[in-house]
Amino acid sequence: CVRAVPLQRLQIPWSKRIPEFGPVIDGRIVADYPLVLFQQGRFNKVPTIVGSSRCENCWDTNTAWGCPHAVSDADYDVRMALIFGTAAPLVKAWYEPYRRAAGAYFAMARAQSDFSYNCPQHSTANALA
Repeated sequence: CVRAVPLQRLQIPWSKRIPEFGPVIDGRIVADYPLVLFQQGRFNKVPTIVGSSRCENCWDTNTAWGCPHAVSDADYDVRMALIFGTAAPLVKAWYEPYRRAAGAYFAMARAQSDFSYNCPQHSTANALA
């Protein structure tokens, strides 16, 4: 039973987590997670384009989170807390201009996009540089 396993054994550092869609590390063909290999310089140095769209996660926010485009401010607060936990107040403050300009749904979608796609893309681009 998983309940008998100490929490520390279940926790995986962010750098070692398997992304939702990602490589299977077999130690032979795929030696480690791509970002780790990039950071270690263990990759073929070829021209590479890394990027994502401004609202990469807008569709996913709508489907995965069951989030209609008309999101109330109260619902926004609850959903942001679910997504970002204790960091939600900081994240909400950062995306407040989006909420004021385009509404709660798009602020949440942008925050989720940055967290899920844009920030990892930035880390990858820096590691490849």
